[in-house]
Amino acid sequence: PHSRDMHRCVFHPANYQSRHLTSSARRPHGLEDGDPFEPNVTAANRTYWELDFVSLTEFVHESRCLLYYRLKSNTTPEALAYLDNNCRCGAH
Repeated sequence: PHSRDMHRCVFHPANYQSRHLTSSARRPHGLEDGDPFEPNVTAANRTYWELDFVSLTEFVHESRCLLYYRLKSNTTPEALAYLDNNCRCGAH
């Protein structure tokens, strides 16, 4: 059992991604009023599938290449340079 007071206003890593996908708080690092310790998995899954882009930590380079490729003309010159110099998937 976890005390809500113990987790209020501090970073708490438990269910971090799910809390970000379900919380109404702008930056849900701790437990905010109304946020359960165990987030609703159905709501988190629904929010995940509604996102336009999800970067993967294990594939940060590949995720970055994909994002810059998708943004192409709507991104910065630095992003385009990264795409040209570092991304070799054959897609651009």
